[in-house]
Amino acid sequence: YTVPSDITLYAHWLAGATGVEDQLQVEVNFYPNPFGSEVRLAGAEGCTLTVVTAAGTVVHTQKVVGSAETIALGKLPSGVYFFRLKKEGKTKTVRRMKIND
Repeated sequence: YTVPSDITLYAHWLAGATGVEDQLQVEVNFYPNPFGSEVRLAGAEGCTLTVVTAAGTVVHTQKVVGSAETIALGKLPSGVYFFRLKKEGKTKTVRRMKIND
């Protein structure tokens, strides 16, 4: 589509309109960030953790049992990963960056 003349566009965002809205209301701590071969996770007991690449490929899934757990991710290459927590049909997404040791 070609615009025949100068045009001014205005953006207007609505809460939750991105489709990435956090529905799961839990206080979760992921550390360190950036991480090497493992991530420590606190406050997510009872959730299912899914780690997804920036391209949308699922690379790790596990049930979080304890209130503080260490997640081993040493097999992952450097890059940006999204950590998604799901519990009772609600989701929370946290962005993390990975660097090799």
